[in-house]
Amino acid sequence: MKKSCVATAALACLISGQAMAESISVNPFLASTVRPDGPRQFEGALSQFFFNVEGADNGDFANYGVLRFDLGTLLAGATINSVGLDLFESNASFTINGNVAVYYSDQDGVDVSINDDGTAEAAYFVNGNAPFANDFTDTVFLGGDFFEETANGAQESFNLSQGLQSFADDDSIITLVFAEFNDSGVAATYGGIGNPNGEPLLTIEYTPAPVPLPPAIWLLGSGLLGLLGWRRRTA
Repeated sequence: MKKSCVATAALACLISGQAMAESISVNPFLASTVRPDGPRQFEGALSQFFFNVEGADNGDFANYGVLRFDLGTLLAGATINSVGLDLFESNASFTINGNVAVYYSDQDGVDVSINDDGTAEAAYFVNGNAPFANDFTDTVFLGGDFFEETANGAQESFNLSQGLQSFADDDSIITLVFAEFNDSGVAATYGGIGNPNGEPLLTIEYTPAPVPLPPAIWLLGSGLLGLLGWRRRTA
């Protein structure tokens, strides 16, 4: 291809304001394990070092999990191409293989932390695949995975692209809810915030919203394209 043709194509992309695909990977700012008596605590504070999903067969230790990610305004107007989540095993003596499901929720204000007086608003209750239904009422199923104990730090990946539109509609905070999936005996144990075995990692591939160009750029670009065309005709 001649240099003038390459320059013309590049200039046309500049003038159109066409955006190139990008990706972002972020760790959560909140990781909560919600038991029947509320979010798990450690020394009176919310315990975020581990992130577990344990089915109803685990009794008082049964729980659902919540992760929250802050993307700011990065996705405003963007086209979401794919969404993936990586979790990393942080196994314990009670770890049990089983099925785990992931849901999206737009209820970013649901409190899954510990209040100053030690009480909590969120709580696990036995309700099939939805032990979070009293707290999160708008969940969208994104997918599931079979948790299999391998080794600390082993990566388990979730393809969450089924919920592309949910992510595209979100303004800044992404809330993901995790629970048993037709498996009341599961006890999946993952690394949470600050865990050396690995922190949850959300990766979103997207195309940013086109950036409108000022009229002067359009005029300049049109003139340059015209000049390039004239030079080709007279060459």
